[in-house]
Amino acid sequence: MDIYKFFNSRDVAEHCRSIGHRFNAVESAVMVSRSNSHTMAEKLAAYREIIAEYPDMEIPKGNNHGYIPSFHKALEILIAHEERETGAACLNTIDEDYESELLSLFIDVPVPFKRGDLAETDDGDWMGSVFVIQDLCRDNAEWNAQSERILRSDLMDMTANVFYESDGLINCECVHFYPDLRYCRRELTGGERILKYVSLFIQDKLCLCGLLKIQQYLSLDAGIQALKADQDLKYQLECLEDGLLEG
Repeated sequence: MDIYKFFNSRDVAEHCRSIGHRFNAVESAVMVSRSNSHTMAEKLAAYREIIAEYPDMEIPKGNNHGYIPSFHKALEILIAHEERETGAACLNTIDEDYESELLSLFIDVPVPFKRGDLAETDDGDWMGSVFVIQDLCRDNAEWNAQSERILRSDLMDMTANVFYESDGLINCECVHFYPDLRYCRRELTGGERILKYVSLFIQDKLCLCGLLKIQQYLSLDAGIQALKADQDLKYQLECLEDGLLEG
Protein backbone atom coordinates (compact mmCIF):
# COMPACT_ATOMS: atom_id res chain seq x y z
CA MET A 1 0.00 0.00 0.00
CA ASP A 2 1.33 3.44 -0.93
CA ILE A 3 0.40 5.32 2.24
CA TYR A 4 2.25 8.44 1.11
CA LYS A 5 -0.33 9.36 -1.51
CA PHE A 6 -2.72 10.12 1.35
CA PHE A 7 -0.40 12.68 2.96
CA ASN A 8 -1.53 16.29 2.64
CA SER A 9 2.10 17.43 2.77
CA ARG A 10 4.38 16.35 -0.05
CA ASP A 11 7.38 17.41 2.03
CA VAL A 12 6.45 15.11 4.93
CA ALA A 13 5.65 12.23 2.56
CA GLU A 14 9.01 12.55 0.79
CA HIS A 15 10.86 12.76 4.09
CA CYS A 16 9.24 9.63 5.54
CA ARG A 17 9.86 7.76 2.30
CA SER A 18 13.52 8.84 2.17
CA ILE A 19 14.27 7.61 5.70
CA GLY A 20 12.38 4.35 5.17
CA HIS A 21 9.92 5.00 7.99
CA ARG A 22 7.34 2.22 8.41
CA PHE A 23 3.86 3.10 9.64
CA ASN A 24 1.71 0.66 11.59
CA ALA A 25 -2.01 0.05 11.07
CA VAL A 26 -3.19 2.83 13.38
CA GLU A 27 -0.78 5.42 12.01
CA SER A 28 -1.69 4.54 8.41
CA ALA A 29 -5.44 4.73 9.10
CA VAL A 30 -5.11 8.14 10.77
CA MET A 31 -3.12 9.53 7.82
CA VAL A 32 -5.73 8.17 5.39
CA SER A 33 -8.54 9.77 7.39
CA ARG A 34 -6.80 13.16 7.31
CA SER A 35 -6.42 13.28 3.53
CA ASN A 36 -8.01 16.33 1.94
CA SER A 37 -7.82 14.97 -1.61
CA HIS A 38 -9.48 11.54 -1.39
CA THR A 39 -13.15 10.64 -1.46
CA MET A 40 -14.83 8.59 1.24
CA ALA A 41 -14.94 5.60 -1.10
CA GLU A 42 -11.17 5.85 -1.63
CA LYS A 43 -10.59 6.09 2.12
CA LEU A 44 -12.76 3.05 2.86
CA ALA A 45 -10.88 1.09 0.20
CA ALA A 46 -7.62 2.14 1.86
CA TYR A 47 -8.87 0.97 5.26
CA ARG A 48 -9.56 -2.45 3.73
CA GLU A 49 -6.00 -2.51 2.39
CA ILE A 50 -4.70 -1.69 5.86
CA ILE A 51 -6.65 -4.60 7.35
CA ALA A 52 -5.28 -6.92 4.68
CA GLU A 53 -1.64 -5.78 4.74
CA TYR A 54 -0.85 -4.57 8.27
CA PRO A 55 -0.63 -6.63 11.49
CA ASP A 56 -3.54 -6.18 13.87
CA MET A 57 -3.03 -4.09 17.02
CA GLU A 58 -4.48 -3.83 20.51
CA ILE A 59 -5.11 -0.29 21.74
CA PRO A 60 -5.15 0.20 25.54
CA LYS A 61 -7.79 2.42 27.10
CA GLY A 62 -6.85 6.09 27.12
CA ASN A 63 -8.23 9.41 28.30
CA ASN A 64 -10.01 10.02 25.00
CA HIS A 65 -10.83 6.49 23.84
CA GLY A 66 -11.87 3.13 25.18
CA TYR A 67 -10.01 -0.17 25.10
CA ILE A 68 -9.78 -1.56 21.55
CA PRO A 69 -8.90 -5.29 21.59
CA SER A 70 -8.60 -5.46 17.80
CA PHE A 71 -7.95 -2.42 15.63
CA HIS A 72 -8.78 -4.46 12.52
CA LYS A 73 -12.19 -5.35 13.91
CA ALA A 74 -12.87 -1.78 14.95
CA LEU A 75 -11.89 -0.58 11.47
CA GLU A 76 -14.23 -3.13 9.87
CA ILE A 77 -17.11 -1.84 12.04
CA LEU A 78 -16.21 1.73 11.06
CA ILE A 79 -16.24 0.82 7.34
CA ALA A 80 -19.67 -0.83 7.64
CA HIS A 81 -21.03 2.13 9.58
CA GLU A 82 -19.78 4.69 7.07
CA GLU A 83 -21.15 2.76 4.10
CA ARG A 84 -24.51 2.44 5.82
CA GLU A 85 -24.75 6.03 7.06
CA THR A 86 -23.11 7.86 4.16
CA GLY A 87 -24.82 6.16 1.24
CA ALA A 88 -23.51 5.53 -2.25
CA ALA A 89 -24.23 9.08 -3.42
CA CYS A 90 -21.80 10.60 -0.93
CA LEU A 91 -19.05 8.00 -1.04
CA ASN A 92 -17.46 9.63 -4.07
CA THR A 93 -17.31 13.11 -2.58
CA ILE A 94 -14.48 14.52 -0.50
CA ASP A 95 -15.53 14.95 3.14
CA GLU A 96 -12.99 17.25 4.77
CA ASP A 97 -14.75 17.08 8.14
CA TYR A 98 -14.71 13.28 8.41
CA GLU A 99 -13.30 12.10 11.68
CA SER A 100 -14.10 9.51 14.34
CA GLU A 101 -12.86 8.64 17.80
CA LEU A 102 -11.12 5.60 16.37
CA LEU A 103 -9.08 7.72 13.94
CA SER A 104 -8.32 10.56 16.35
CA LEU A 105 -5.49 8.76 18.12
CA PHE A 106 -2.16 10.48 18.64
CA ILE A 107 0.53 9.21 16.26
CA ASP A 108 4.18 10.10 15.81
CA VAL A 109 5.10 11.17 12.28
CA PRO A 110 8.71 12.06 11.35
CA VAL A 111 9.00 15.43 9.61
CA PRO A 112 11.92 17.30 8.01
CA PHE A 113 11.21 20.62 9.70
CA LYS A 114 13.56 22.32 12.13
CA ARG A 115 13.43 25.42 14.29
CA GLY A 116 13.22 28.55 12.16
CA ASP A 117 11.82 26.94 9.01
CA LEU A 118 9.13 28.83 7.11
CA ALA A 119 6.03 26.66 6.63
CA GLU A 120 2.39 26.78 5.63
CA THR A 121 -0.64 24.48 5.60
CA ASP A 122 -3.94 23.99 3.78
CA ASP A 123 -5.82 23.71 7.07
CA GLY A 124 -9.01 25.77 6.81
CA ASP A 125 -8.23 28.01 9.78
CA TRP A 126 -4.71 28.79 8.59
CA MET A 127 -4.94 28.54 4.79
CA GLY A 128 -2.81 31.26 3.21
CA SER A 129 -0.84 31.92 6.39
CA VAL A 130 2.92 31.55 6.68
CA PHE A 131 4.58 30.41 9.91
CA VAL A 132 8.00 30.33 11.45
CA ILE A 133 8.34 27.00 13.26
CA GLN A 134 9.44 27.39 16.87
CA ASP A 135 9.17 23.73 17.86
CA LEU A 136 7.09 20.58 17.45
CA CYS A 137 5.56 18.43 20.17
CA ARG A 138 7.80 15.54 19.06
CA ASP A 139 10.87 17.73 19.75
CA ASN A 140 10.16 17.47 23.48
CA ALA A 141 12.39 14.51 24.42
CA GLU A 142 11.06 14.29 27.99
CA TRP A 143 7.44 14.27 26.81
CA ASN A 144 8.09 11.75 24.04
CA ALA A 145 9.96 9.45 26.42
CA GLN A 146 6.67 8.68 28.13
CA SER A 147 5.33 5.57 26.40
CA GLU A 148 1.83 6.31 27.73
CA ARG A 149 1.47 9.46 25.63
CA ILE A 150 -0.87 7.72 23.16
CA LEU A 151 -3.17 6.91 26.10
CA ARG A 152 -3.62 10.51 27.17
CA SER A 153 -3.43 12.29 23.83
CA ASP A 154 -5.22 12.53 20.51
CA LEU A 155 -4.35 14.08 17.18
CA MET A 156 -5.23 17.55 18.51
CA ASP A 157 -2.10 17.19 20.65
CA MET A 158 0.04 16.76 17.52
CA THR A 159 1.03 20.40 17.61
CA ALA A 160 3.59 22.84 16.29
CA ASN A 161 4.32 26.10 18.08
CA VAL A 162 4.72 28.80 15.46
CA PHE A 163 5.12 32.53 14.94
CA TYR A 164 2.96 34.37 12.42
CA GLU A 165 2.36 37.96 11.36
CA SER A 166 -0.93 39.83 11.64
CA ASP A 167 -1.41 43.59 11.09
CA GLY A 168 2.29 44.20 11.55
CA LEU A 169 2.49 42.30 14.83
CA ILE A 170 4.37 39.05 15.50
CA ASN A 171 2.17 36.49 17.24
CA CYS A 172 2.75 33.03 18.68
CA GLU A 173 0.18 30.28 18.18
CA CYS A 174 -0.28 26.52 18.31
CA VAL A 175 -1.05 24.75 15.01
CA HIS A 176 -2.66 21.30 15.22
CA PHE A 177 -1.71 18.16 13.29
CA TYR A 178 1.83 19.11 12.34
CA PRO A 179 2.15 16.43 9.56
CA ASP A 180 0.05 18.73 7.35
CA LEU A 181 2.76 21.40 7.35
CA ARG A 182 4.88 21.99 4.25
CA TYR A 183 7.76 24.28 3.40
CA CYS A 184 6.78 27.77 2.28
CA ARG A 185 8.42 28.31 -1.11
CA ARG A 186 6.65 31.45 -2.26
CA GLU A 187 8.02 34.96 -1.92
CA LEU A 188 6.83 36.75 1.19
CA THR A 189 5.07 40.06 0.64
CA GLY A 190 3.74 42.89 2.76
CA GLY A 191 3.83 42.34 6.52
CA GLU A 192 4.84 38.70 6.00
CA ARG A 193 8.37 39.86 5.15
CA ILE A 194 9.17 40.21 8.85
CA LEU A 195 8.92 36.41 9.20
CA LYS A 196 12.20 35.95 7.33
CA TYR A 197 13.90 37.90 10.10
CA VAL A 198 11.96 36.18 12.88
CA SER A 199 13.35 32.96 11.43
CA LEU A 200 16.90 34.33 11.65
CA PHE A 201 16.28 35.62 15.17
CA ILE A 202 15.11 32.33 16.66
CA GLN A 203 18.07 30.59 15.02
CA ASP A 204 20.38 33.07 16.80
CA LYS A 205 21.49 34.55 13.48
CA LEU A 206 20.03 37.99 14.19
CA CYS A 207 20.01 40.00 17.42
CA LEU A 208 16.85 41.40 18.99
CA CYS A 209 17.92 44.97 18.22
CA GLY A 210 18.28 44.08 14.56
CA LEU A 211 14.88 42.40 14.46
CA LEU A 212 13.17 45.44 16.01
CA LYS A 213 14.86 47.83 13.58
CA ILE A 214 13.75 45.74 10.62
CA GLN A 215 10.20 45.55 11.99
CA GLN A 216 10.15 49.34 12.32
CA TYR A 217 11.38 49.78 8.75
CA LEU A 218 8.81 47.34 7.34
CA SER A 219 6.03 49.06 9.29
CA LEU A 220 7.01 52.44 7.83
CA ASP A 221 7.25 50.94 4.35
CA ALA A 222 3.77 49.44 4.71
CA GLY A 223 2.43 52.88 5.65
CA ILE A 224 4.05 54.48 2.62
CA GLN A 225 2.67 51.81 0.29
CA ALA A 226 -0.81 52.30 1.75
CA LEU A 227 -0.61 56.05 1.10
CA LYS A 228 0.51 55.44 -2.47
CA ALA A 229 -2.47 53.16 -2.99
CA ASP A 230 -4.92 55.78 -1.66
CA GLN A 231 -6.61 57.04 -4.87
CA ASP A 232 -8.25 60.04 -3.17
CA LEU A 233 -4.89 61.19 -1.80
CA LYS A 234 -3.35 60.72 -5.23
CA TYR A 235 -5.94 63.01 -6.75
CA GLN A 236 -5.39 65.71 -4.11
CA LEU A 237 -1.63 65.59 -4.66
CA GLU A 238 -2.08 65.88 -8.42
CA CYS A 239 -4.35 68.89 -7.93
CA LEU A 240 -1.85 70.47 -5.58
CA GLU A 241 0.93 70.00 -8.08
CA ASP A 242 -1.18 71.64 -10.78
CA GLY A 243 -2.02 74.55 -8.52
CA LEU A 244 -5.73 73.70 -8.68
CA LEU A 245 -6.35 72.73 -5.08
CA GLU A 246 -8.73 75.17 -3.40
CA GLY A 247 -9.35 75.71 0.31
